[in-house]
Amino acid sequence: ITQEAQQDVTEEDFDFSSKLAFSDINTALLWEPSGRSRLHLSTMYSKSILDYNSQDEESGDQSQQDHEVRDLGFNLGWEHRWADHLASTLSVSMAKYEMDYALTNQRTEEDEEDNDFNQRINELRNWELRYTLDWQTTAGHVLQTGYQFNALQNSFVVREENFFEEDVDEQINSQGTIHGLFADYIAEIGTSLQVGLAARLNYF
Repeated sequence: ITQEAQQDVTEEDFDFSSKLAFSDINTALLWEPSGRSRLHLSTMYSKSILDYNSQDEESGDQSQQDHEVRDLGFNLGWEHRWADHLASTLSVSMAKYEMDYALTNQRTEEDEEDNDFNQRINELRNWELRYTLDWQTTAGHVLQTGYQFNALQNSFVVREENFFEEDVDEQINSQGTIHGLFADYIAEIGTSLQVGLAARLNYF
């Protein structure tokens, strides 16, 4: 699915144009090799653009913004029922976020040293492994336990030229892992009441 809008404005000695666009793609695949097993795969990709350009013909000032955001991810899972009251789910997923932003202010065409440039680049990635075990202890009572592992990576870049007459070029990288154990107990009392109790332990 793609949506795009563009606007152009022209007045005396001033021009302005902008572009706004969104697009996304989603897919899903489900396969049941047997009555007790099921495999599923889902993917997604989205992209958004917000650009504009303005120019003052009298002074020669010009501003241009380029802003783009992208999201990408997938999930692969396997569900299996070991017995009538016991089932498990194993899944692997990845999510990625990217942002690229740049702003240029051109004051005069003759002297490029007076121009300003500002850029931000951000990338975040998350890998996840998750295993859950569902046990129906009695009718209307379910105990779910599981383990979750996450690996995170983050990168952030800042570039500035001639903002306040001082240049900046920095990059910050970070990464980490998270281990988690969780348990959820759900009990149905009658036909209109459900009670849940949850506990989780994380190690960073």
